Formats: sequence, C-alpha cells, structure tokens
Amino acid sequence: MTRSGRTALAILLVVGGLAFTFFFVGVVGIADCSDVCLERGEPAVAWALMAAGLGVAAAGALLLRASGTRAASWGLLVAGAANVLAVAWLLARGGGGWTWWSLALSLVPLGLGAYLRSR
Repeated sequence: MTRSGRTALAILLVVGGLAFTFFFVGVVGIADCSDVCLERGEPAVAWALMAAGLGVAAAGALLLRASGTRAASWGLLVAGAANVLAVAWLLARGGGGWTWWSLALSLVPLGLGAYLRSR
C-alpha cells in the first residue's frame, strides 16, 4: 500500500470510528433508561458499540506509525478494555442481563488483541 493510501485509510478509520462512537454517545444521552431497563442491561449494547468505535479510531491512529497487525492488535485491546470499563460502571449501577453478555464478549477482542501483540 502506498504512503498516501495508508494515510487516507488511517484518516478514514479515525474519523469513522469517532463518528460511530459519538453517535452512540448521543443515543445513550438521549435514551431514558429506567431501573428496569438497567436491570435488563439494555445500555450495555450501546456502550459496547461505543467501545468498538474507539477501537477502530485507535487502530486508525496507529496505522500511520505501526504495521497493520500491530495497529489492529492495539485497536482490539482498546475496544476490549473500553468495554470492560463500561461494563464495570454499568454493573456498579445495578446492571444485569445483557451487561454480563457484554462482559463475556469483551474477552474476545482482548484475547485476539493480546494474541496479535504476541506474534
């Protein structure tokens, strides 16, 4: 891939990832989640998608300086860690249901990111 193509892809990933993240920040900000909603873990899906957007943006930012595999591994680690933090916050507020599934699924990008970092 040429340098200009790599730069364009990196910018696209950063802008796209941040736009995706901020869209779901708006969804969570607008949504009126009652105690029953929180107990079912409904906000966990939006928080997981926000974390995925942050991971894409992180991978795009690192694509300028690192190899594709290294950028992808850090993007996965950022997405997984951000989701674990969001789930911990939701669980502290009394979340359940989908929150536990979100925690379990956040282990996938963490594990894959750690595997790619070890290669």
